[in-house]
Amino acid sequence: MTALGIEPSKYFLKVAKDSGIPLISPEELDPAELFDAVYLTDVIEHVSEPLSFVKFYAEHLRSGGVMFVTTPNVSSPVAKILGKRWWHYRIAHIGYFNKKTLNALFESAGLELVKYLPVRWYFSMDYILERLSSYLPILKGKHFPRGFGNVIIPVNFGDSILAVYKKSFGGDE
Repeated sequence: MTALGIEPSKYFLKVAKDSGIPLISPEELDPAELFDAVYLTDVIEHVSEPLSFVKFYAEHLRSGGVMFVTTPNVSSPVAKILGKRWWHYRIAHIGYFNKKTLNALFESAGLELVKYLPVRWYFSMDYILERLSSYLPILKGKHFPRGFGNVIIPVNFGDSILAVYKKSFGGDE
């Protein structure tokens, strides 16, 4: 099994290569290269032309290959409750999706939804408390027992979508 990392940023590509991390730019990808799986974790919301982006990677999937995509869910209850204070509203996110718009995007790229999977992130208590303090000022400056901050907590706020899409079988092999 071989994995390949692709990075569009020239700066981050150089940093990775200087650190010995094997990455290539999208332009370096062999047009004939096909993959069994493509993972897009917290990527699509940063892309200015998401349809051409998804089509590019869909063209590199084998028939029956799958694409995993994780992105914030703009229609989640958490997003609705927090409104403009929702943590996924940030300047680096230039596109927002919900299940309906995500499916429309991927179907337009020739992929079909296989299923949704639960999204579980893992955070240290230090990180959780630091983030919560911006919503609950009473937590600012509080000290907790030693080692408490290193405890790792699995979190699922339901505010992200993890979808699996499949390329229909065809004559690409």
